[in-house]
Formats: sequence, C-alpha cells, structure tokens
Amino acid sequence: MTAAIQPDRPYRVCHLVATTLGARWMYEQLRELRDRHGYEVSAVVNRNEGPLVDWLKAAGIPFHVWDFGLEGGLRSWSLLRSMFQLVRLLRKERYDVVQTHVFLSLLAARPAAWIAGVPVRLAMIAGPFHLEAKASRLVERLTWWMDTCLIPTCEKSLRLCSGLGIPDENLRLIYYSADENRFRREEVKPAGLRQRFGWPEDTPVIVLIAYFYPRLSAGDWIPDNLHGAAFKGHDDFIRAAGHVLKEFPKARFVLVGGGFAGNSDLLEEMKALTTRLNLDGPVVFTGHTPETPGVLRDATIAVQAALCENLGGTLEALSMASPMVVT
Repeated sequence: MTAAIQPDRPYRVCHLVATTLGARWMYEQLRELRDRHGYEVSAVVNRNEGPLVDWLKAAGIPFHVWDFGLEGGLRSWSLLRSMFQLVRLLRKERYDVVQTHVFLSLLAARPAAWIAGVPVRLAMIAGPFHLEAKASRLVERLTWWMDTCLIPTCEKSLRLCSGLGIPDENLRLIYYSADENRFRREEVKPAGLRQRFGWPEDTPVIVLIAYFYPRLSAGDWIPDNLHGAAFKGHDDFIRAAGHVLKEFPKARFVLVGGGFAGNSDLLEEMKALTTRLNLDGPVVFTGHTPETPGVLRDATIAVQAALCENLGGTLEALSMASPMVVT
C-alpha cells in the first residue's frame, strides 16, 4: 500500500471536505499529523470563509478552495469537470495520502485520487446516513474499490460497509472522537448559562448542541425513514421537555446552535413549536456558540437526539463527565 511513497521526505497528506461549516475533526487530524508525526499537510475545502477556514488559518495549515461540482446538483456535468480539474491538482502537488471526509466530498475526489495515482487513498465515513440511502449506497457499492481503505467511525457504519461486500482488509474502524485538549472538565470554564438566563444555581439544565439543519427532503439520496425529518431531533427534544417538566418543574432546556449555512427555517419552526406547547421560558435558544466545552460544563444532562449519527457529540459530553441521554 505504501510502496510508491517516497521515503526520503515527509509524507504529503491532503484532506478534502466539501464544507467549511463544522468538520472541526478534519482540522484536528491534520494538525496532529503535522505536529506529532512531522507530515506535510494541506486541505481542500469548498469556500474561503467559515469556521473550518478560520481554524486552518489559525493553525497555519495551507488549503485550496475548490469547486466540488455540487452547485448544479448531483447529476450535473459540473461534477465531472470538478473531478478532472482535481486530478490535475493532485498530480501537481504529488500527495502521498489523500483522505476525503463526508460523502458529498468523495463524489469528485474519490475517482480523482484514483485517476491521479495517489498511493494511499482514504475515505472517512462520518456516519451511517449515506450508507442507508438508496442512491448513495449504490455509489458506495460501485466505487469503494477506488480507495485503498474506508474508515467507518462507528460500528453501525462498519456493518453497513461489510453488507456492501467491502472486504475486511479494506475497512478500518476508527471511532470518531473529541480533542482531549479541548474537553478537560477540570480546565474548562463554565459558559454561565444559569447566570445568563437568571436561573438559580441548583437549576437542572438539559442541553442539546447542534446546528438547525433544514428538514430533510424525500428521495433516493435520503434514507427512507428520514424523509421530512428534523435530522438532529430538535422537535423530539422540545416535546420531551413538556413531559419532563411535569415531574421536574424546575428543569430548564437549552438548545445551542444556529441555522445551518444561514438557513433559519427549522430554527424558527422550533421556536414556534416551543410557543405552541407553552414552553417559552423553560425552553431557551442560545444561537450559535463556539464554546461547546463550556456549555457542556454547565450541563446537568447533555442530550444527543440525532436520528442518524456517529459518536461525536456523545464522546465530547462524556469527556466533560456530563451524564447523557442519547438516541
């Protein structure tokens, strides 16, 4: 697998992801590969602004801004054009290792890395979502062999990959995890949620941290059981709050996060649901905050209510010694 890598220089590693909103794990992996192992690292992202870009710049990690060919839809010729342009970039940079993150990223990057002859080609499978949808599952079945190895980040994804007939030697289970340096309970300052909302210090605070993604559409690119769903389970969290309050009337429920990519439709829908259920007051919305560890430091209970997810947020909360309620 590594025979074509040049031994007389540091490995050149490139990670690709078609987003700059989130995907902090990609930046953390590149930083560790550089700082701990001495590799030359770089990234390819789809925009020149966003939290991921800010992290890359702050760490001094070089990156390319690339059109992944997704603007015109998944059946567009722009995907093919993006793929061949990416082939030229990968050949020019002479990367030893290319790793994609998130399914949409690999549509152009997987065949591009294979055609470019990159010696080691990896795909991180961030969660089981695309492996349960008809269209993307078919894409994975037809193209997995272009990668040297697939990296499922939870056991469910591993089982789904095996179900596609991908051999064990082409799979490596590596759990999605959290940066232990950010999530050290004894070193993290609380975010001050109780003070912010004027709650007594003994108030039980139940927290859900997640973007408000738009409701999922119907179609073959979405798992059948998730058509029309609020992906992160915000509506389930709000409805559950009403039941919990009957037994624990002093409890308060905090939804941390903003609308994804500027789309606030679901956020406004959830605020309206809160009002309709007469939960204004006990249920509050904080908007986006980058201080996830501090919020978890405040939490009496952290909730992960996502309908299709890996272990990411769960491990962050557990690292902060926060009790969990999870789907």
